[in-house]
Amino acid sequence: MSKTQTLKPREVDLILGGSPCDTNFYPNGPRTVKEAMAAGRCICSHADKCKKGRNSENGFACIMDYAIQVARSVIKEQSEVHREVYGDFRRYFEAHTPKKGCVFSKDGKTFEFVTDKDEVLKKVEEFALQVLGANKPLGIGPSFADVVNHAMDSDGAVDLRKVDALEGRFGGRCDVRSGPCACGAWH
Repeated sequence: MSKTQTLKPREVDLILGGSPCDTNFYPNGPRTVKEAMAAGRCICSHADKCKKGRNSENGFACIMDYAIQVARSVIKEQSEVHREVYGDFRRYFEAHTPKKGCVFSKDGKTFEFVTDKDEVLKKVEEFALQVLGANKPLGIGPSFADVVNHAMDSDGAVDLRKVDALEGRFGGRCDVRSGPCACGAWH
């Protein structure tokens, strides 16, 4: 299995003690506390802007920070990301929606504001999976049809390497939430 197919999950202590403000939780980031200590602090390039506008009455929130909280809940409650995002987190978010929306970055370099609540939930789920080391590529939906659409080339053929690269994005060997899965089950 190549490095690009499935990353090892992150160490629990790194997730429980890390912060998106100073720990690289992107795919190229550390997997263990030891690796994080060797790499040193990785200050988020948006940190200064966050200090000025985050969590103020008319401010914004950080999707990466929300995702870390979801990942911690998954670990502590032995739950699954989707259930946490669309359960407790959704209720919290709807009651405390930031006025300016949420900031998000899929690479730690380019940041965008997201104001649509459904899009925020989707990005929180994606980043929480990334934090946990599930290696879910951002922007590919959870169904078998989404996987096929992602892997289809311009001639209509399915590139099986693209399908194989998604294995493990939902933990274990699972690559989908609905339809035939790499784990052998039909979800």
